[in-house]
Amino acid sequence: MNEPPATRPGLPRPHPGWLLFVLVAAGYLTVVNSPRVLPLLGLNTDGRWFIDSAAILAAADAVRAGADPWLPNPLDLYGRPHCYSGWWLGLATTGLTREHNFLVGSLWVAGFLGSALLLLRPATIGFAVVAAAVLLSPPVLLAVNRANNDLVVFALLAAGVILMVRDTAPRNAAFAGAVAIATGLKFYPIVAAGAFLVRRPAARAWRLAAASGLAATAALATASVDRAIGTIPAPQGLHTFGSVVALELLGLHGAAARFGAALALAGLAAALALLGWAPRAPAGREASTAPFAYVAGVALLAGCFLATSNYAYRLVFALLLLPHLASPSSGRGGRVTLGLLLAVLWLDGLYCLAHNASLGPRPPAAIAAGDQLWLAITQPVVWLTVGLLAASLFPLWRLPARDRAEERIV
Repeated sequence: MNEPPATRPGLPRPHPGWLLFVLVAAGYLTVVNSPRVLPLLGLNTDGRWFIDSAAILAAADAVRAGADPWLPNPLDLYGRPHCYSGWWLGLATTGLTREHNFLVGSLWVAGFLGSALLLLRPATIGFAVVAAAVLLSPPVLLAVNRANNDLVVFALLAAGVILMVRDTAPRNAAFAGAVAIATGLKFYPIVAAGAFLVRRPAARAWRLAAASGLAATAALATASVDRAIGTIPAPQGLHTFGSVVALELLGLHGAAARFGAALALAGLAAALALLGWAPRAPAGREASTAPFAYVAGVALLAGCFLATSNYAYRLVFALLLLPHLASPSSGRGGRVTLGLLLAVLWLDGLYCLAHNASLGPRPPAAIAAGDQLWLAITQPVVWLTVGLLAASLFPLWRLPARDRAEERIV
């Protein structure tokens, strides 16, 4: 009797977490060692690294020298005034100066990448590839190159949502504290308190969200918002994010135009929700950080989209969306939204790459005209993506009524 032939062992499959680490490490090493990569993607870095952490340290140096950091600062490479929360000026009481910028910027980047990898923890090769595509996208590369303090905010919130997998008072307090500190550092994270709406029962969820929002409001009251408003830049053109981009293309400006944009987004989200095209809302019963990270991420992106014009590095918070969007629980709408999100992250960079790598130098007027046309073409993709994300949260607003109905049935 013949014995069955021995089967050859298959090639070992890389663990998805290690694959993500290798892809991201290889990508960032390439960017660091190839200075042409970022300019090809349209990211104007002047060949410098960590210019935003340098600006914060320069503002702290100005305070230490007795100067007003909210005025144009000669200690900064670009003479920028301080445009962030007054909390950052507390660095003036430490020993950190502009001479420590490489250390500070490196720590911020390491904290961001470490928290992102801990949050994502891919279970499949496909998810690892998608996560790498986000971590290596032009907006995230821009945040890392500049060492923007959005990296610190992300690390704080990611640590907070990681703790929320278990519903205990200390863990809820830790997330509320993370939201409050992040709000004190950069204002807009107050909306991340909405992540508590995933908790059950709904009445308790709303109490937790309200308490977290109050703590964040207290932090906001001490963050010198009035001084920062006058110095916050208003970016335009490619590699920006916000409803203001479309409004400016239409020649619309001012508070009324932004209010109209908010109504338009609400109407779009409502229509998408009624059509059933949005991702399924995350369920709080999942023993996972994904629901909390997702709701926080949607709140942050939608809030920033409506509030002001942002540099594209605000899209680092798209990483919070990935665990839910890439899971079966998000449904077909989740897969479609994930594809659109990847497009939003990469469209401007690929456009710049195509032009910079193939067309060479062009007259400034031609560049401006091409950029405007590209923005007009791609803005519907951005609006549709944000609309789908906002629509996915609509069921959370109905939860209190649903809970009461279930209680009556029981």
